[in-house]
Amino acid sequence: MAATLADALSVSKLSLLNLSANGVGPRGAASLADALRANRSVRHLIVRDNMITAPGAVSLAAALRHNTSLLDLDVSANPLGHEGAVALSSALVHNTTLTALNLGGCGLGDDGAVALAQSLGGFQALQSLSLFTNGITDAGAAELASAAGASGGALRSLELRGNPGISAAGIRALTAAAAANPRLRSIHVDAPAIGRAVVGAADHQAAAERAQALSELDELLRWRKEEEDAAAGGAPGTPARDGAACAV
Repeated sequence: MAATLADALSVSKLSLLNLSANGVGPRGAASLADALRANRSVRHLIVRDNMITAPGAVSLAAALRHNTSLLDLDVSANPLGHEGAVALSSALVHNTTLTALNLGGCGLGDDGAVALAQSLGGFQALQSLSLFTNGITDAGAAELASAAGASGGALRSLELRGNPGISAAGIRALTAAAAANPRLRSIHVDAPAIGRAVVGAADHQAAAERAQALSELDELLRWRKEEEDAAAGGAPGTPARDGAACAV
């Protein structure tokens, strides 16, 4: 099916293509990638939950090096792993149009986060990066934070919910990144489960520290949003919508 669609894409004017849960797989991803190299109409491509593995990511990455029309790519819930992250990171340094990339639930781990972080400063157009539920811990968060804080790129939003291994230390590193980079306006991390899944004094302490760190991050992003609203002539005290730092 993916190969047939790929043939159709070569002549279509379709702007949104959603192939979620269609069994695309690595071979189908390769066919789609071949079509995307020349396609100039598709702006949004969703290939969520299609058993696309690292070879499929390599194919899509090759297409991203040439495609100049795709704005939003969702490859979430595919087992891309570290190798897939490396391939996509390398391609995004050359891509000038992709503004949103969803890699949630792709099994990237800290190694994948580090691979993305190492190239983050070279991403020319990417404004939104989603890495939810990827087994990222403080180590990966710290690398992402360091890169985002120093980045001369376009990144404005970083999604890290569903990564319980990010503790207060990782959140404080992300806060430092937001303070250093005024472009970074939205960082999402899970709120701690105080009173629900916390067992023992040490767990309570860790959850409390995490809650405090999230509060500090949220306060910084809200303050920045209010400053921008004031500078733009908006009403002071307007609640931050895309500057929220946490969600229960």
